Amino acid sequence: MNKRPLLTFDLEGTLGDIFLKSEYIQKSQMFLRPGLVAGLKSLRESERNYHMALATKASGDVAAIFVEYLKEQGFEFEAVYDVETTSENPPRDSMIRHFKDLSKVYADFGISSDELEERVLVVEDLQLPVSEIYVGEKTVQGFGDRYVKSRTAEELIYHCGQANTYGNPLPKDGQVPPVLLVPNPRSNKFEAVPMEKIVELVNAIYESGRGNVATGFDRFVRSDVIKFETGMNGMERYQFNYLGEEAESDRFVAEVSSGFKQKYFIMAPPENSPTSRYELVNI
Repeated sequence: MNKRPLLTFDLEGTLGDIFLKSEYIQKSQMFLRPGLVAGLKSLRESERNYHMALATKASGDVAAIFVEYLKEQGFEFEAVYDVETTSENPPRDSMIRHFKDLSKVYADFGISSDELEERVLVVEDLQLPVSEIYVGEKTVQGFGDRYVKSRTAEELIYHCGQANTYGNPLPKDGQVPPVLLVPNPRSNKFEAVPMEKIVELVNAIYESGRGNVATGFDRFVRSDVIKFETGMNGMERYQFNYLGEEAESDRFVAEVSSGFKQKYFIMAPPENSPTSRYELVNI
């Protein structure tokens, strides 16, 4: 394949959520980010000539329902990867289960490890309320009193052992692509940033680097986007310890806590910015 940029999208919390009928759920339903189909179509038809893939930890059955719905609406991803492909080697009860293995995605699109920062943008969700997406000091209302609360950029991703995103790309030969994190509607009372806003941001990143995502990261400046680069070595070691004793533990922990740097774009819309309710589709 040529050197076209690749956009990989998460499903759950990023593009939508699917809840299948069970003993706890009365009927199957799908919730979609407002304007989802139109936004995806505009990216596919863009003169920027993106490759587009879905890479989710959802089961094959769930991914198939979502993909079939999009197909009926006139949109198809070039490739789809479900939990069998994207889940990392460690067990699911690991404290580092917030990594996603995209190795097969890169291979299928002919992207080498050295090209990951330049050619790939991973779009995932951040599981924080919009009011909590900030860096620095902020005055908040507590129980009766107002107080100043501070937060570093790294604490948006990991704080006190808690991961606020579950789609970090697993390092590939020490390299990782930049990640764009958008607010998860479930963390915002099911109010969602419309897809058109995400599309506009993706295109702005592309334009700032003239097609090179890493260059776009260096040049990108916007008041509604928090941009920072961080490594894992500064995180508490216990965040990368296993609850189990699988043979792969030491190798994997060494890999994810190596010297690689992760580039993040985090959408930080003003608290009063327009949002819309998740769109409901009965399935």
